[in-house]
Amino acid sequence: MMGKRERFSPRWSVVLAALLLLGGCSLLPEEKVKRGEFDALSQRVTTLEGQVTTLQGLHPDLARTVSGGPAVPTALPGDPVPAAAPAPKASGSERAAYQRGQNLLKQKQYDQAAEAFRQMLADYPSGRLAPNAAYWLGECYYAAGRYGEAAAGFQNAADRYPESDKAPDAMMKLSCSYDRLGDNTRAMAVMDVMLTRYPSSNAAKMYYNGEGCFRR
Repeated sequence: MMGKRERFSPRWSVVLAALLLLGGCSLLPEEKVKRGEFDALSQRVTTLEGQVTTLQGLHPDLARTVSGGPAVPTALPGDPVPAAAPAPKASGSERAAYQRGQNLLKQKQYDQAAEAFRQMLADYPSGRLAPNAAYWLGECYYAAGRYGEAAAGFQNAADRYPESDKAPDAMMKLSCSYDRLGDNTRAMAVMDVMLTRYPSSNAAKMYYNGEGCFRR
């Protein structure tokens, strides 16, 4: 492996020449340089090379740049330390939160179940079970007969997670909520959109079969 002096001499020769010129020294032909001037010049070069070595130790980025490698920024004393990214929520915790809401819903504790699903959506807005939680939040209100809030919940589930399996179910129950509110025009408009957007979904099949809230 090359020594420090061998690594930096080729590139630092330009720097040394510039420093010598700025310092007021004239580079004269060798035959015109007096012995005393030559010794002084040699001593100054040695001093500058020592400074270069010192700079290398203090600023490793500079050393990598001079040697031809990419410069990698390093933090200086006093620089703020970037905050670490928050750790992702554990999938086990998400599932536990979801199951808690489901258990409360099965026990017909609709207010508590709705609160559980709301909290889960706040904690895991992009979680794998978030679309399901949004849908079941609407179901909590629907089961409690709070159709206005149910409509808002189902609308949020359909708009926020349009690619999820629960999106067509949410639109179907949104239509049902409007029907319960006596707004048949909106109910049919939403159903038309659902049938157009998700023609092969289970919700579409339920509508055509007259099942659920569309019993004939």
